[in-house]
Amino acid sequence: MGGRLDILTAPMLPIRDFDSVAGARLLVVDDSDQSREAMRDVLDLLGFKVTTAANGREALDAIRAEPFEAILTDLKMPGMSGLDLLCAVKESDPLLPVIVVTAFPSINVAIEAIRQGASDFLTKPFDISLIEHVVKKALRERNLTLRNQQMQAELNQKAVIEQLNRQLHEKINELTRLYAISELMNRPVDNEGLLHQIAVVAAELVGCRKASIMLLDHERGELIVRAAVGMSADVLRGAPRRVGEGVA
Repeated sequence: MGGRLDILTAPMLPIRDFDSVAGARLLVVDDSDQSREAMRDVLDLLGFKVTTAANGREALDAIRAEPFEAILTDLKMPGMSGLDLLCAVKESDPLLPVIVVTAFPSINVAIEAIRQGASDFLTKPFDISLIEHVVKKALRERNLTLRNQQMQAELNQKAVIEQLNRQLHEKINELTRLYAISELMNRPVDNEGLLHQIAVVAAELVGCRKASIMLLDHERGELIVRAAVGMSADVLRGAPRRVGEGVA
């Protein structure tokens, strides 16, 4: 397997509430057996569920096999370093917190780790209270980000559904009015009355205040207003329009 972490195949964990960190699943990565087990003991004591890996390759296998909510990795390890592991994890899951741990702290190393996406930086020997603070802070930030993303997705989904419902309602109204026109045409109504009712329904269909129906006089090649809605009676008596002339 290469250094890149492929798309995670492990099942996703349920999204927690902001302050819910008890029992969070953590992965501790360190090539030193003593340091790895010491970190496990501390995190166990703090109530977390801990899995360990002796190097970056084992860590990638563990991440593929099961979901984690945060990773604590030693910086200097043979083969894949902590920074290499950090980059591989962030490439696949930018929201998975990675806390870098080292026995050789320096400002430059810390800056580079943060620049690559590390959530925080811890130094050996371990300070239990500091470990608790850093891990819980990283978990809470992750919970908050995931919760915000979930809420945004729900809002977007709701907006899409509302838009579809509006479009459906408009289409139903349009079909209802078209059906009303077809019903009018099947009724025993005089031509003038029928045209007027069709003009009324057509105006409602397109949502306008004024509408007219013009019929073609084939002999004269003229359009004549035969029904109108929202317009004065003078329009009905207005001059006919020749075909091709403007009617507005």
